[in-house]
Amino acid sequence: MKLLVEQSALAHALAQTTRAVSPQNALPVLAGVELSARDNSLHLYATDLTTALEAELPAEVVEPGQIVLPAGPLTDLVHRLPTALVSIESEGATRATLRYGRNQATLNGYGEERLPEFAQLARDQAMAVRLPAGALADVTRQVLFACARDETRPLLRGAVMELGEGRLVWAATDGSRLSQVWWPLPDHLETPARWVWPAKAVQEAARLAGSEEEPTIWLSPHLVQLAVGAFRLTSRLLEGQYPEYQRVIPQQYLVQCHVELAALRGAVERVGLIAQRDRTTSLRIVHEPGMLEISAVSQDLGHAVETVECRSEGQSLDILFNPHFIMDVLKSLTGEEIVVEFAGTQSPARFREASGSTYQHILLPLRQLV
Repeated sequence: MKLLVEQSALAHALAQTTRAVSPQNALPVLAGVELSARDNSLHLYATDLTTALEAELPAEVVEPGQIVLPAGPLTDLVHRLPTALVSIESEGATRATLRYGRNQATLNGYGEERLPEFAQLARDQAMAVRLPAGALADVTRQVLFACARDETRPLLRGAVMELGEGRLVWAATDGSRLSQVWWPLPDHLETPARWVWPAKAVQEAARLAGSEEEPTIWLSPHLVQLAVGAFRLTSRLLEGQYPEYQRVIPQQYLVQCHVELAALRGAVERVGLIAQRDRTTSLRIVHEPGMLEISAVSQDLGHAVETVECRSEGQSLDILFNPHFIMDVLKSLTGEEIVVEFAGTQSPARFREASGSTYQHILLPLRQLV
């Protein structure tokens, strides 16, 4: 293989595709990125067997061929090259030499090993969905933090996408909290269908979509694909029956509070300095008409208490929450004012934006058994 390619284009393509490389690999070759030169283009491919990222960039191909090189060293090297053009020449499949100006560097490859071929998605047999602008970025910010971290529940480590009845819904839950966001999608009025995406696939899809106004995805029963410009993401979907999470969303609330987001977030951050350093300490929220009291007590560190004014309706309540979970949801919210609703001391609370938001977060108190 011998080719000439622009350094900036190659650096950008490597930065995107090598994100599919997992730091923990079942096979040594999965730490590599495959370079294939043909038809005056260079094709890059990386995978962790769940997600595959590919890029196609123009190149002056003198001799076609392919080689798998270690992703990390190759990416770091190409990013630091001082020349506008770089020549790549491989000696069989064992090593490749990168020449830039009068200098050169040689990287050892993986020999005859190739990256496992990823499952192919037939677009003519898949459902094409045009997503609202910014939808994937919103899912990354507002939904993914509620995914489970427990490897014993693989399905809950992903986010569920539901389509039908004129809207698009994304949700994630770990059993203690639930995030849900939705958009109207009038073109899809058929019976609702579900797909569970790995969290990593959502993150990478959002990154690739970037400023794309309305990115298109292709969905089959087992695969999802997104293509933007010269880049393509393909991911396996998680299989299994996602829980009927709607059942945990209360239909009635005992207390409704309209509160300034910045004031509540600041109070929780400061009080949380006590709670977050002691994993046995909870965050206490006490509601009294017109006021929320935020407090935490640690035997080792001390205690903190703050009050935040609010416009509220309903009875007095005293509830304990996980301080990390409270901060997660407050970081996901935007706008000046939010609505916090409590269904009871043992029942879920709901957080949402006050101005017509289509996003809500449901959080169970610590006393609630999950």
